Amino acid sequence: IQHIQNLLNNGMTFSKSLDDAAPFFDPVIIHLIRTSEYSGDLIKSLERIQEYLKWRHQFTQQLSRAFIYPFFLGTLII
Repeated sequence: IQHIQNLLNNGMTFSKSLDDAAPFFDPVIIHLIRTSEYSGDLIKSLERIQEYLKWRHQFTQQLSRAFIYPFFLGTLII
């Protein structure tokens, strides 16, 4: 985070500074941020990205819970 902040303080765009730390950020998210920087709609795009990430996290949790029960039953049968 400190590295990204330093890049921003040195005048680099938000998307470029995230791209510099690419292993930690999804390339699709970086592209969406870059596009919204050019269109001037960064705030709205960040809100949508936040909603998407929240949805993805909830979906992943539900999916993992859905697999726990069959796995548990399978271990009982064996």
